[in-house]
Amino acid sequence: MNTKRIVLIILIVLIGLVTHACSQQTSTASTDKLDKLVLVGPPGPMSIPLAYLVVNNKLAEVAEEVELIVFENPDQLAVFIADESADFITMPSNSAAIFYNRGFDIQLLDISSWNALFGVTNDPSISTLGDAAQRRIVVPFQGGMPDLLFQYIA
Repeated sequence: MNTKRIVLIILIVLIGLVTHACSQQTSTASTDKLDKLVLVGPPGPMSIPLAYLVVNNKLAEVAEEVELIVFENPDQLAVFIADESADFITMPSNSAAIFYNRGFDIQLLDISSWNALFGVTNDPSISTLGDAAQRRIVVPFQGGMPDLLFQYIA
């Protein structure tokens, strides 16, 4: 499955989920809007659907103001969960499980994508992980799931 198709599927699923979640929140008084709706996502493709919703004003019927915040690291994500300052957060499923098991009041809406593991290089001589041996490889979130998964695979 190519990247554009994956992003499109994620976009469709998240638009439906956010719209559904927001309509559930306002179903008691359909004419009332939230003052502000805060969406939080990680850097990368998982935040594209959220950005689409904000840029195209797709949640105007739900909230007067919609803000998208892209968290930069797992510690910043933990702050949003601990202080309950976000209304909707897109995060890796393992992170959601960790926060839930630590007693945070979060609810899983959907697992929107699988197989979102990619290696990217600008060196045409590298086509397998073995080709990258003895080279510097950058992996995000040291000690987090991307790092642990890469270490396992490597």
